[in-house]
Amino acid sequence: MHFELRVVKSDRSRFIAKCAREGCPWRVHVAKCHGVPTFTVRTLHGEHTCDGVRDLHHHQATVGWVARSVEATLRDNPQYKPKEILQDIREQHGVAVSYMQAWRGKERSMAAVHGTLEDGYRFLPAYCEQIVQTNPGSVAIYKGTGPDNSFQRLFVSFHASIHGFLNACRPLLEIDKADLKGKYLGTLLCASAVDAENMMFPLAFGIVDAESDENWMWFFTELRKMLELTQIRCLS
Repeated sequence: MHFELRVVKSDRSRFIAKCAREGCPWRVHVAKCHGVPTFTVRTLHGEHTCDGVRDLHHHQATVGWVARSVEATLRDNPQYKPKEILQDIREQHGVAVSYMQAWRGKERSMAAVHGTLEDGYRFLPAYCEQIVQTNPGSVAIYKGTGPDNSFQRLFVSFHASIHGFLNACRPLLEIDKADLKGKYLGTLLCASAVDAENMMFPLAFGIVDAESDENWMWFFTELRKMLELTQIRCLS
């Protein structure tokens, strides 16, 4: 409502806040009820005599508040951009936040909705196992490093891609790479073929921590092993 608050006390049993403007009588005192996990408002002076915030900057418009404000929208639209967040918050709440606040708020909200990036990396070994179990004939290999098995490499080729390449594509592969953006960066390696309609047909992809001769050799080795094993199965 365009008014800033200043927290006087905040602990497990009480919350006291007042208007941030000197001389304004607005004040609230909330206390925990005895024996139950609820709170009650003990004192409330609910009228402001000040004009509130005039310059659109608001002390309570923190990254956490931004995250809570956009969480519902992000559930329906994961492509919600920080610039759009800035505009919507200004239109809906009359508050200006910085681009960094909007970006960090989106990241925090995405983590609350979908989990953190760190959680995603930890789930990769189990994800590879699920690919192999639920999609027979597919190849999914995770390679970690260090005592905590931190991510280093990932190779995935789905059965439909393998079958399509061996039965409906020219026996020629195109290799490419793309640098990944985001918190942990990395490189995407890809092997693609050309189908009967001269369209790109993805066969396999790998994600590695960095582009290097060692990582390329690992990708080519897994690609060759996968094709040789599949051809042996077809012959048998």
